[in-house]
Amino acid sequence: MHPENELVDVLKRLYKNNLTSSSGGNLSMKDKNGVMWITPASIDKGNLYVKDLVRVLKEDDFKGKHKPSSEYQLHQAIYKICPEIKAILHAHPPLVVAYCISGEKLNTAIQPDIFKMCGEIANVPYICPGTKKLADAVSAEFNKGFSIVMMENHGVVVADNSITEAYHKIVMLNICAEASINAKHLGKINMLNSEQLDLVENPVYLSKSVKTKLFFINYDLSCNSLLLMARRAFEHNLITGNLGSISLRKNNDSVLISQKSVDWELAQYEDFLFINELERLDIIYKHETMPLIKRIYQKNPEIKCIIHSYAPYCFAFSLSDAIFDTKTVPESFIVLKDVVYADYESCYTNIDKISDDISYDKPLVFIKNNGIIVTGNSISQAFDRIEVAEFTAKSLITAKLLGNVKTIEKEEIDKIKTKYAV
Repeated sequence: MHPENELVDVLKRLYKNNLTSSSGGNLSMKDKNGVMWITPASIDKGNLYVKDLVRVLKEDDFKGKHKPSSEYQLHQAIYKICPEIKAILHAHPPLVVAYCISGEKLNTAIQPDIFKMCGEIANVPYICPGTKKLADAVSAEFNKGFSIVMMENHGVVVADNSITEAYHKIVMLNICAEASINAKHLGKINMLNSEQLDLVENPVYLSKSVKTKLFFINYDLSCNSLLLMARRAFEHNLITGNLGSISLRKNNDSVLISQKSVDWELAQYEDFLFINELERLDIIYKHETMPLIKRIYQKNPEIKCIIHSYAPYCFAFSLSDAIFDTKTVPESFIVLKDVVYADYESCYTNIDKISDDISYDKPLVFIKNNGIIVTGNSISQAFDRIEVAEFTAKSLITAKLLGNVKTIEKEEIDKIKTKYAV
């Protein structure tokens, strides 16, 4: 994709996914000649084209049919002090802005992939937008090595090597904000320390990568069903950002599985791999959760589909010590039955315990700070379970805001078991 087209594409994705308003925020990038392209002022972000972009040739030398964003000085200052930066994104995602206006710091050390992508966040006090003072304050933080700066009572600025990478970063930041806010309603958020964050990089817990051919999938019915489920799950916010995975057992010894860090919004067949030897799943595919997924398949031959999800309300439960009680709504208990809880380290060091705990009566696993794993004997059953799990999690969190959460009495649960053969 041509760089300027990429900038417009990202802007439309921002707007489509409610990460900016039609008039809010601004994006810029440097082309191969070092010229800055920036979005114009007061133009509908949902209906913008390459012809609407403005080139900033010098300090106040603009080329285009519109005026540049009022924050162009901010972008210029960052590029000047950090020439390695190629793209800048400024937006006002409501959940991230909530932190900007509350005075509370957003900590990204809630999950290893989020922390690895976003790192620590810089914060600057309120300064009038569109001023040199704000430009100097924000660029100074980027010069310290931060890649995300939150501006008090304003919004967030993200910088990266490309505008698409900056977009992925702000999506992850928004996931972090949403899950953290939801988890706060449940109680204390469990943060990861440096040793826990480094755990996923430790070769003791990661499979060794070997030179073995990975087979891209053929376009058969099961592959198409898996891709359609992935797209549908994204539309329903059940898989988000670049997090998680979806896999399908083709037969007893082969599996279709998504690659690491899929851009779920744009998922294609090429984002899935076919591995014809289950025994080698975690050897030829270096992904920190693969040993666990492999073991679940090995120990539970009836399981045909596994979804590792960071759906925001389920993710919130995995960040807290709150109990996810399925005995609150009949559908929740019928579809989900009961759940398994696993601590963070077990995902890497004690996978046998998790795979042993999974059964017909316990098809879900909440992993501390690592989302939820949902199993099913078909694609449709796994999808239904993650959807019901997220609906239930959202209902539980909202009910907690309203008052006490009421559960269904034991004798009524017994009636449900009898009537629905649960």
